[in-house]
Amino acid sequence: MSSVTVIMPVHNGEKYVSQALRSIAAQGDSVSEVIVIDDASTDQTMTLVAEFEQSSLVQFRTIRTAGVGQSAARNEGAQLATGDYLAFLDQDDIWLQGHAASLKAILDDNPSTSMVYSDVNTIDADGGLLIVRLNALAGNGHPKRSITEILEGDIMALPSATMVRRTDFLSIGGFDERLQGYEDDDLYFRGFRAGWNPTFVTGALVHYRVHGSGSSMSPTFRASRLRFAANISSTVPDNPRTRTYFIRDFLIPRLRQSFMMDYATALTIRDHDTARAIASDLRALLVSSTGRTSGQLNVRIRAGLWLLSHPGLAKIVLRSRPTILRRGGIPAELRFRA
Repeated sequence: MSSVTVIMPVHNGEKYVSQALRSIAAQGDSVSEVIVIDDASTDQTMTLVAEFEQSSLVQFRTIRTAGVGQSAARNEGAQLATGDYLAFLDQDDIWLQGHAASLKAILDDNPSTSMVYSDVNTIDADGGLLIVRLNALAGNGHPKRSITEILEGDIMALPSATMVRRTDFLSIGGFDERLQGYEDDDLYFRGFRAGWNPTFVTGALVHYRVHGSGSSMSPTFRASRLRFAANISSTVPDNPRTRTYFIRDFLIPRLRQSFMMDYATALTIRDHDTARAIASDLRALLVSSTGRTSGQLNVRIRAGLWLLSHPGLAKIVLRSRPTILRRGGIPAELRFRA
């Protein structure tokens, strides 16, 4: 009979960790083992975890790490797991009743499937419902069946909604430990390339919490975005001979839009230092992903990047001359945020 190990990385999660642990307990005998990896918490997180462990009816282990990050923490848990399947749960998310049983049954019944994941509901910091079935609302089709589908937009196959076969997870190296953002998309991409044949459950089996503790504008997250781009570019580079342009036509437009949304937010809150850093990151994306130098970029793109590197001027231009934005390679929608 197959078994499931739950892997939960925690870091200063005292506000939500008890809710997450209770949602594991509610899965009943579908879960055989729980591994909590404490990544240098300084609050009462591990006190709450210890209280839960005392009443747990399943095998329970805690591991302490020294600020290695969420991806490395998950990987350490996977190395120690005894279950056939790995189920991940972040400290601020909540599994709904039947989550583990539903995903486990699909893996049991489909030996050729290495990964199964569900849609999610989003909740706010207080647990109030925001969105029912996020992927369905966004029109985000699943599972992905091509490289282009994977690269053209955020996948939203969230770790807390995912269960994988342990041997297959370990065979591709688990999560990229250099990533603290985009690690789920990176795993999906590599799993797809390895023939994982993912299965998607259309119903939401997880409450995914959206709150202000993280930001896509942070240096760490932006660095992960660039690392993710480098990973993809080195694996499926553009090939003029076969006329395949995964990077030019799919990856760069997607990530450029993400950078521009962050840039717009930085202008809105008058954080010009971050805006300049984002402009530098965008230049790095275009240079590293295309194999060109800055001087070899299209002249309109160079003009757009120069404008972005001067936030005060960019804000004026964005308000007054939207047509220049299009000619300069800057998304026109930015003017609505400036």
